[in-house]
Amino acid sequence: MDLIMLQKIKTKLAKLLVLSTLLLISNVSAEVGQLTNIQLKQLLAEGVPIIDIRRADEWHSTGVVKGSHRVTFFDARGRYDMEKWLAELDKIAKKDEKFILICRSGNRTGQVSSFL
Repeated sequence: MDLIMLQKIKTKLAKLLVLSTLLLISNVSAEVGQLTNIQLKQLLAEGVPIIDIRRADEWHSTGVVKGSHRVTFFDARGRYDMEKWLAELDKIAKKDEKFILICRSGNRTGQVSSFL
């Protein structure tokens, strides 16, 4: 991944005010934490998928990180379908694989992390 592309990703993330959360899921536990830009760049270079859990209206108003998977978790009323969302997640990352969740402020990624 070249420096220009990484800078564009960093800029996009800053514009979106995105809090990135890394989830390492295993059979026993999940590791959750905030990422630095350096850690994010390293994970992207390794091919770790980014999953944007915001709604479609948010994607349209602020844009999306290139290459991210758009899988909405909460609808505009705060409702969710855990079974459906987990089925979509399984298509992107298996239970023992790393992935990055992003939303607008970190609130939703925190809630989803707790569910997982």
